[in-house]
Amino acid sequence: MPLNSPRPGRWVAEVCENGHGVSPWVDHSPEDHRAFCEQCGAPTVQACPNCETAIPGWLKDGMAYTYDPPAFCGSCGKPYPEGLCRHGRRPAPVEAPSGALA
Repeated sequence: MPLNSPRPGRWVAEVCENGHGVSPWVDHSPEDHRAFCEQCGAPTVQACPNCETAIPGWLKDGMAYTYDPPAFCGSCGKPYPEGLCRHGRRPAPVEAPSGALA
């Protein structure tokens, strides 16, 4: 788990090093954790590799149906993971499983 907590009111997200969203609420649903991305096989991360602040996921008290991983860390301003903004394109949002609450 990340050393520094996410923004208040947000779950911790997990993304792969190529920018695919793996889980927008991995701390709420640990069964969603994957060591490697099921789309590309890259390792996954839950925190900024520079400052170890958790990657913010879904709002804890809001309804969400997709999750678009952020491109930059809100704490240190560094991009994460490297592939997230490659060539100015962002990966497709993660669709919420049917019946999921965010």
